[in-house]
Amino acid sequence: MAHRRVQARAGWHWLTRGWRLFTQQPLTWLLMAACFLIASALLTEIPRLGPFAIALFGPALFAGMVHGAREIDAGRTLYPGSLLRTFRHSATTLRLVAVGVIPLATALALALLAAPLLDHSVAFPGIGDPVPAGAAAGALRAFLFFVLAATGLLAVLTLLLFTVPRIALADRALVPALGDSLRAVHDNVGAFCVFVSSYAALALLALVPFGLGLLALLPVVAGAVHAAHREVFGDDMAPRRRPKRAR
Repeated sequence: MAHRRVQARAGWHWLTRGWRLFTQQPLTWLLMAACFLIASALLTEIPRLGPFAIALFGPALFAGMVHGAREIDAGRTLYPGSLLRTFRHSATTLRLVAVGVIPLATALALALLAAPLLDHSVAFPGIGDPVPAGAAAGALRAFLFFVLAATGLLAVLTLLLFTVPRIALADRALVPALGDSLRAVHDNVGAFCVFVSSYAALALLALVPFGLGLLALLPVVAGAVHAAHREVFGDDMAPRRRPKRAR
């Protein structure tokens, strides 16, 4: 699937576009974000399966918010029910649930790789045998864990930035959508880095007031993902018209 190359500053413009879409219907967006967070909290309460459930169904819920951003951008009215829009189509739901396997598998792999970092009896070359439980050893372990987690997160974002909108908005199958996302990020790595770094800074700010900033950040990011998809892949945003009934 052909895609466009954009300048690095486009990564910031996607977020500003997401903010403008949020300000058009802020109350509806806040309600959707609250429902998203409540649904996520309820899923985590499922005994033993909670973390798996939120990982699997999270992309489908987020796709509903991305579709909502598209509705506003097309001049249509956003309704809270858009959050569950993708669940109306079983094929799309299954693809998005399959997308959720990616961060889940990444988290499990990171947990296995990070296990030695959390085990203070494991030695590291050049530090000592075994590593003493001192400040230097703790700092090294924390740094390695941070690098490992950041690498995993970047890998997941690379795979998923365009995969969710390609499935939810363009009706692409899972594997082609993943390929689209990888190629688009590779050819627009500057914009991707600006977007990710800006998002990380905004996420930290959103967590300061008891996490309440997430209620605004989620819609802004959904709008930004839609804006990125529209600019890189193109999207016919003309309002849909129902055919007139013959009298």
